[in-house]
Amino acid sequence: MAKNQVDLIDVAALVGLPIFAGFVLGVWSLSIDVFGGFDLAKSLWTVGGASISPALIGTVASVGWIVATNELDGSDYEQYELGGIAFALAFIPFYTFVPALQSVVNSSDVVRLIVWLAIAGVATYISYRE
Repeated sequence: MAKNQVDLIDVAALVGLPIFAGFVLGVWSLSIDVFGGFDLAKSLWTVGGASISPALIGTVASVGWIVATNELDGSDYEQYELGGIAFALAFIPFYTFVPALQSVVNSSDVVRLIVWLAIAGVATYISYRE
């Protein structure tokens, strides 16, 4: 248990989370055009009009990994930290499945950037704090 320092077990998730969340939010994109093309933000499945992409799965898995490893270490979260965890864990799936939230976030590039920074910042704080 590393208190007030970043857990080494969380480093891969802390690197992957901003990358995957950036793909989902449209902060940036990356596609590989070899063997028919591959795009991390491209839909694998469509459920109820929402697209499930590798980036969405990677974002949820990264936040889940950070929370799970900190829970195994015996964390004691404050109320505001639990709110931050709920925000970081739930925002990207809500963004994917709720069109009204998508339209608010997509209204400006600055809003997307702020949401992306908030998700990455909360995840880093949770890993650092507990």
